[in-house]
Amino acid sequence: LMDFRYLSQATVIDEVHCQKILNALQEFYDHKQDIIACGAHLGTKRKNVLNNWHIPKLELTQSVIPSI
Repeated sequence: LMDFRYLSQATVIDEVHCQKILNALQEFYDHKQDIIACGAHLGTKRKNVLNNWHIPKLELTQSVIPSI
């Protein structure tokens, strides 16, 4: 997600840049189950392992490229 965040803050975004943003986001989605499986996705308050990605800001990442 850091690559996604970095790439999406560019001052100029062309088709090649859009594809890089999509690839960075896809890489996260390809590996998010692995992150959960190894226990690396923790809650902020109780530090317990979360088994989902119900994060509203994460859902907004899907609208970045269509809005450009």
